[in-house]
Amino acid sequence: MEIANRSASTTIVRPAQRSDLEVINRLLQEQFYSHVHIDWFTVEDWFGDTGFVVLEEEGLMGSIAATAAPPPAAWVRLAVLRYGRKAATHLTTLIENVCTRLRQEHICELAWMSNKRWADQWLPKLDFAIEHHIEAYVKEELSIPAHPQPADLVIRPLLPEDLPLLVQLEEETFAPIWRHNHKGLHLAWHQALSFDVALINDRVVGFQHSVPSPNKVAHLARMTVHPSMQGSGIGSALLAHALQGYRSRGYRSASLNTQTDNQASQKLYKRFGFAPTNYRLPIWVRHLEKYDEKT
Repeated sequence: MEIANRSASTTIVRPAQRSDLEVINRLLQEQFYSHVHIDWFTVEDWFGDTGFVVLEEEGLMGSIAATAAPPPAAWVRLAVLRYGRKAATHLTTLIENVCTRLRQEHICELAWMSNKRWADQWLPKLDFAIEHHIEAYVKEELSIPAHPQPADLVIRPLLPEDLPLLVQLEEETFAPIWRHNHKGLHLAWHQALSFDVALINDRVVGFQHSVPSPNKVAHLARMTVHPSMQGSGIGSALLAHALQGYRSRGYRSASLNTQTDNQASQKLYKRFGFAPTNYRLPIWVRHLEKYDEKT
């Protein structure tokens, strides 16, 4: 699949190469049609991935990086198109090429978090549908309400040997599109304000990961509790521990994002004084048909 589409106008889709990085970065800075959702990664991390491609047509006209970290779901992490009348056509060509590549890797769904909204006009025509929304919450001060403290619960900073256990915890807790892999968690750890694990009888049952953000606002990027332990007070204890850590580091307020259909998490966050901002981002999902190796 080195050349996915070659027409009379010499439109070529090929794997992205490191020599493309300068042009891709320039397009991301200059073009209206740009999308970045990289989490803890950098663009360079995705060279060599099946879903990182560029489109050439008298020059590099666009690029998409769709990565599965981990499979069987993938996210559009980067998308950029030169502005012009062919932008929609170029997006269609890139998406269809990437979906074919992902299907061959047995990826079953592709998600796009619409943080700039320009793609919303085209995604329905590309078989994407809105399946989730993410909403931002804020807490203007860092008070900690009374909360349960489960017996035998220990909360401590993450250790390297915990990472494989967190990968397993993610698999047992979340649907595929919400999971992080080992590399993602490792990168998140090295960029963290705090990263703590919760243990009961030496078993990892949850964790919280927080990052710094501007204006002394701490952002709770991830909080996970094993399904068998949810409702037992572990989430409250982890959240209280995180807030205490923010205070000790001089932070004045906190933020987080959560799914609008996650009622249990919303109830917990509101009890701790977080309030919804009504700022919501749609999550578009395209389900990919199973790849038939005979075709």
